[in-house]
Amino acid sequence: MFPNKKESLVLTLSLLFVQIAIGIYLGSIGITWEAGNPVIYIFLSIVSTFLIVWFSLNRMDLKFVQLFHANTSSVLSVLVITALPLAMIAIGGQIILSNFFNLYFSFFPNETEVTKGITALAHNGTLGVVSICIVAPIVEEIVFRGIMLRGLLSSYSTAQAIFFSSILFSLYHFNIDQLFHTFLFGIFFGWLYTKTYSLWPSIIAHMLFNIIAFILGISVIELEGVNYFPNDEIVYPFAMLQVLSIGSLLVGFYILSSLFNKN
Repeated sequence: MFPNKKESLVLTLSLLFVQIAIGIYLGSIGITWEAGNPVIYIFLSIVSTFLIVWFSLNRMDLKFVQLFHANTSSVLSVLVITALPLAMIAIGGQIILSNFFNLYFSFFPNETEVTKGITALAHNGTLGVVSICIVAPIVEEIVFRGIMLRGLLSSYSTAQAIFFSSILFSLYHFNIDQLFHTFLFGIFFGWLYTKTYSLWPSIIAHMLFNIIAFILGISVIELEGVNYFPNDEIVYPFAMLQVLSIGSLLVGFYILSSLFNKN
């Protein structure tokens, strides 16, 4: 079944190429923008995703709606039972992950241009938040879990399919600052997909991770030591917050695993 590993790599490169090509075309007709323009970001994301999905669905002989839910339970029931543990994992995971960012930025304090663009996007009003917390999770899950992982699962073991799709998901972000955590997120989102046969839990989880990162990293809520972008001083989260975050992460995984084993 389409796509295999080679075809998934081509799809990832094509997605990037289409976005770059559209950006160049817009520039050639006089439409210019600064990094972090949410209108352009949303436009590029939706158009490029539409083209990739349209091509892929023809190869997979599927309808668009079939990408989202193949679980015998209703979408609502799946989301209801997974919402709480997903929130616990997102909150605990993002705070624990801030340790990595603190360590990473202590060695590499300068942001990449892509990270600067994300920062600018996050600070660009309501549409910036919508692009990061809603549009990006939906389009990325459709492509990397709904199409790529689905196709890979038909030709490879579950572990291989999740691993390879997560590598492509990480590389797609084209940002060394995000390379590690996007790979981990890809593993988690892929695991959710294979356990639920539904795209909705991974979409909701993706949204939650981005929302928590936005809240903690864009100074909406300031927690000492929780750092997602370079600061002049590196301070790690205090011990109790670390313990609570680890607890939230583990309990969330325990609840999810219990639910999946039961069902």
